[in-house]
Amino acid sequence: MDRQSRPRWLLRSFAVACAAWPPFAMTQPALPDALVQSLVAAAQQNFWGRAVLSSGETVQPVDDTERTTPVIPIVDSARVVDAARPVGQAIWCNVEWQPYYLAFMQAERSKPWSEKQIAFIGVLFGLTQGTFSSALTQRGSCSPEARENVVTNVGAALKALAEP
Repeated sequence: MDRQSRPRWLLRSFAVACAAWPPFAMTQPALPDALVQSLVAAAQQNFWGRAVLSSGETVQPVDDTERTTPVIPIVDSARVVDAARPVGQAIWCNVEWQPYYLAFMQAERSKPWSEKQIAFIGVLFGLTQGTFSSALTQRGSCSPEARENVVTNVGAALKALAEP
């Protein structure tokens, strides 16, 4: 999803939430449930007919019930949103994030998700990271102190994925 198709209210909500957070401490407060639900709804709106499966085909629901049913449980959606936060920060601070993302998706693929669910996790992760980095960019430039904390956060998140 590109910046233009992201709902402006979602970006504003993230900007407000970012302004209230401490400057990138190792433990960040949880996102409000309403914000997570908004991200999930936006991801689901942009999922069917747009996300691509490993076969190259776009994801299609089997029926209207599947189209309107959450693709993954909300508790897992919240976990994906939280996992994407360090990447949004890394993009803002121009810190390498790809190894973390690849490890995260590899960990998700090792779980009993369907291919549609894996595709949704990728869409939700991407939407969150992009929305988060845009909100941070609106807040201002990444300071050297914030960059140092982001490097630490991404490293810690990658290390946590490697632990059993």
